[in-house]
Amino acid sequence: MRAEDRILLPPQSATMDDCCRMSTLLLGGAASSLMPLTIGFLEITASGELAVTAVYTTSGVKDESGVSIRVEQISRR
Repeated sequence: MRAEDRILLPPQSATMDDCCRMSTLLLGGAASSLMPLTIGFLEITASGELAVTAVYTTSGVKDESGVSIRVEQISRR
């Protein structure tokens, strides 16, 4: 499946995409049951300098203790 979305962010603002947003874009609404493994690629284009904080999260399907979070700072370019 493939979906596209475009937003215009003003300076000093932020946005977030998560599994719920991907479900809305791909399925037209919330998934009716647990979603299988979901992988998304986010392409960001900018006409000026941009700094990005990427937060990656994962969790196990049946085991809530399997949650992990990783934060990565991408410097201004």
